[in-house]
Amino acid sequence: MDIIAKALQRAKAKPHFSIADNTRPTPVAGEALVERERSINKAGAFTLSSSALISNRIFAQDGAHRMTRSYDVLRGQLATLNEGYTPGLLAVTAPNAGCGATTAAINLAFSFARMRDANVLLVDANLRSPSVKRLFGRSATPHAEETRWPDLSQVEVDGLHLHVFAPGQDVNGTAGRPGAAQLSRQIDSVRRSLNPSITIVDLPPLLAADETASLMSSADTVVLVLAVGQSKVAELEMCKTYLDPRAKVQVVLNKCRRHGL
Repeated sequence: MDIIAKALQRAKAKPHFSIADNTRPTPVAGEALVERERSINKAGAFTLSSSALISNRIFAQDGAHRMTRSYDVLRGQLATLNEGYTPGLLAVTAPNAGCGATTAAINLAFSFARMRDANVLLVDANLRSPSVKRLFGRSATPHAEETRWPDLSQVEVDGLHLHVFAPGQDVNGTAGRPGAAQLSRQIDSVRRSLNPSITIVDLPPLLAADETASLMSSADTVVLVLAVGQSKVAELEMCKTYLDPRAKVQVVLNKCRRHGL
């Protein structure tokens, strides 16, 4: 009986974490990443140029920009879906490439970063075609000694700060489910260490990558980006089959023409 009691005690003491867990145990696998980020932040974050970002249709860092309101409204709708709370883990995807999911994810990250006491983590989980750093472009000027983009970094623009985790092809150089499983563990570790108020994960297109459904399965909310003139109703119906019926989903229609409203 003593042996069984001790075994049960050890089992209870063993921590269990998922990608959506916001607790902060002692970091393990992500400790080196976080320590690396801290060393960079001592010298300063990567500074982004707001005008260069706007040229890539990233404008939510500027609260006065006419297009920012669209993402601020979306931010409010996401809070409403989560009963007035900021979703802990937000997954952003699209049926196929070219719908603007990455642009939407970055704009949402800056929209949330403008909130009081925000601590935002943006994750580039598209192992096939990582695009977050590309959209940041040459507007990024490192203040640290290290001139290359690290996997985990902090960026700053107009007084706003984001944590950015973008391992890209460094995750075993593998897309698909094996790479997704490894990336999930890394995201878990980074989140436990940084304890962000929201984590926004930019995922590969849902109908083009079999790992996307796995990566988004633990998200509090999913943003599905459709593009006018590109996305089809049949694709939307196909995406629904990958979504948990209980999932909180916000559909966004992108690339609309200007109107007079």
